[in-house]
Amino acid sequence: MTLTQAAELATIIGVVVAGIGLIYAAIQIRKNARISEGQFLLELTKMFKEHDAVHIKLRPAGDWQKGDQDPSTLDDWAAVDAYMGLLERCEVLMRQKSLNPEVFASMFAYRVDNLLAQEAIVGGKLVGDECTHWADFIKLAKRLRDMDALHQDLPKGIR
Repeated sequence: MTLTQAAELATIIGVVVAGIGLIYAAIQIRKNARISEGQFLLELTKMFKEHDAVHIKLRPAGDWQKGDQDPSTLDDWAAVDAYMGLLERCEVLMRQKSLNPEVFASMFAYRVDNLLAQEAIVGGKLVGDECTHWADFIKLAKRLRDMDALHQDLPKGIR
């Protein structure tokens, strides 16, 4: 074997090894991305857990959905703001492609449904002059509507 042939063989072996290395790296990156997404979703679930008091009141049989009560105190409205703010952040993350919209919709769209079913919140936060403060929440509701992830249409008055 000549020196030229040995160099060509070494080059071929080097290209094959580099190709295998690239394939392995791509598999590891994809695997790590899935793990990171799973960890992020678990963390997001924990963040929603912090808003359980509002979430429970907004559920179909909850105090704020039965029709006899609405958020009324300053603390109630502050808790609603914080809950809606977390949902707005999810919309921003979806726009930045940091959160998968389909996964978010399957796990959390019902929470937006529950908020939209509460007339005092819709009237107090999402229609009229107040809606400018909740633009990302409204974008989230429209995104979920367009994905057919909501069980109801958007209430009238939401721009």
